[in-house]
Amino acid sequence: KSLQKGDQNLNISPPPTMKIAQKLIEVSDIWKPFPIIVEALKSNIIQIKKDKDLYMEHLNKLLDFSDQIVSQMVKDQLPHSYVNLSGRQRMLSQRMILYFDRYLKTSNENDYFQFNNAQKLYDVTIENFLHDKMILEKPELLKLIEENHIFWKGYQEFINTMMDKEKEINEYITYIQENNINLLNTMDEAVWLYTDNSESKINFLKNFQYSAGIIALLIMLYSYLLTKDLETHINMFVQKVKNLASS
Repeated sequence: KSLQKGDQNLNISPPPTMKIAQKLIEVSDIWKPFPIIVEALKSNIIQIKKDKDLYMEHLNKLLDFSDQIVSQMVKDQLPHSYVNLSGRQRMLSQRMILYFDRYLKTSNENDYFQFNNAQKLYDVTIENFLHDKMILEKPELLKLIEENHIFWKGYQEFINTMMDKEKEINEYITYIQENNINLLNTMDEAVWLYTDNSESKINFLKNFQYSAGIIALLIMLYSYLLTKDLETHINMFVQKVKNLASS
């Protein structure tokens, strides 16, 4: 804004040429989204740090549900296949945190793929438990699974929101990386225009000084010649006056 409009306090003048003014408008247009994106990026990074602490708390609760369900299945003497599936839920919870944490650090698509697979498998398994005839006949076990399911849905929404924030962060960073080069190049062009304008002024002043110097020399030479001519005429006049006086 100071470059575009000038600032007396900073001793900055408005653009000296239309080319520079237009180039500064280009810079301003490229720059406009940057403050918004940077603020959104900063906000998401701060929020995701807070969410990561909550994420670990939720994960521990999810693991506790798996342990309780396994214990209740053993107590209700369900087949080993059920116990194994519930034990796998615990393993899937741990896989989710592993790949989710890695994705937050590296943004690797394979980590996201592994995380998503673990999430889907966990979801399918708990849905199957809710509609399993054998489990429906076990009130205490069913209650635990229902509580686990309610908590899981909230947890799933929470981690998907975190994932969306991470995707936004990556998109913001990509935008800044791609457009920052354009911003810098356009600003460099403005700097060159200022440089060319300054050099033009300097060259004009130099040429003016040279021209003024030559003109001054010519004036001095002309003044000298004029003075000599006047001196000659005055001497002639004085001589004639003397001649007239003597005669």
